[in-house]
Amino acid sequence: MAPSPGQNSLPDSVAQPTITVITPNGTQTIDNPLYAYRFNPMDPGIFWQQFLQWPETLRWPSTKRANAVTQVNRLLSTLNNQQASWAQRIYNLFVLDRNYNFMDFSNEIFNPDSSTSQVDSIESIHNSIHTEVGGPNLGHMAIIDVSAFDPIFWMHHAMVDRCFALWQAIYPQTYVEPYAQSVPSYWYSEGDVLDQTSDLLPFHSDGSGNFWTSDSVRNFTAFSYTYPELQSGNTNDVISAINKLYGSQSSGSFSKHKRQTYSKDGTTGNPRQYIANVKTMKYALETSYSIYFFLGSPSSDPDQWPFDSHLAGTMGVMSTMQGDLKPVLVSGSVPLTGKIHEYVDEGLISSMDDDVIAEYLKCELQWTVMMVCQTSLLSSPRLSRLEMY
Repeated sequence: MAPSPGQNSLPDSVAQPTITVITPNGTQTIDNPLYAYRFNPMDPGIFWQQFLQWPETLRWPSTKRANAVTQVNRLLSTLNNQQASWAQRIYNLFVLDRNYNFMDFSNEIFNPDSSTSQVDSIESIHNSIHTEVGGPNLGHMAIIDVSAFDPIFWMHHAMVDRCFALWQAIYPQTYVEPYAQSVPSYWYSEGDVLDQTSDLLPFHSDGSGNFWTSDSVRNFTAFSYTYPELQSGNTNDVISAINKLYGSQSSGSFSKHKRQTYSKDGTTGNPRQYIANVKTMKYALETSYSIYFFLGSPSSDPDQWPFDSHLAGTMGVMSTMQGDLKPVLVSGSVPLTGKIHEYVDEGLISSMDDDVIAEYLKCELQWTVMMVCQTSLLSSPRLSRLEMY
């Protein structure tokens, strides 16, 4: 759901550096603990020197040097500019393909054997939020190894958990399937096959040394919480909430276009959707990067891309500080329909006829890549496996 006029996509509770609280000694202004985490001290084992020079977490840092500060206004501008695109991506996960299973929904790894035409995932959407909050000068949220230090990480992941809970309510029949680790982690080696009975290390379920498993956490109410959309226990209420929160985004900023809606039996009132699907190598650039899609020519200044009026959306690809990891083929999608509707309303596109839109996209759909270190890569041999379709 879009924020109300005059409000931002990011709540003030995490966007303001200080807050006012009432204490036994009266009202006081203190540092906002949700704005940044202060290191005391920073772990010297951090691989990249850039993060060792910053005493606290930064979002959209002004520079990569020691004197960098969080650029709140630029962060708010980029999130506001892309909120509708991310909302549409979430909605598409629920409605575009009834054959979409848990492994497709949850995981950015491209699955050539999937029975669905959908290539987006909640992980890919999650990555895009990470890279845009981190910003082009490599704030903490943009890199896997240090992102969890930023307090906003935990709210972001609570949102991912919420989306998963909504998806489970509609598609309860599909869940974790056996799958081999594509890259090694602290706990697992590449090639280890994990399934819903595998231990979720290092999370203990009791004091006897047992661990939680995907099976034991399948019903999230085991942890004594829920979400407003799920309180009634009625699937139709969940579907109604999804249509209300996210379905309105499918028509762009104007309500006169036919609205995409969802019912328990499938998609209804579903006009044609225009989507840019992407396949790319996750660790190809040895840092996180974003793929920007524009309808029309973007600014010649890469600094302005996140705020560009021609921006249709982005796909973020998160990386790590470890380096030398085997490239993994991942996928995601960027919806174009909302921006197309906007252009039709403004007279920039003559109609919604299929032939008109197809010709316009052939001429005006543009994409480019930005590494999360403020470097534009219009082409790169290391991105030779990047495909758009």
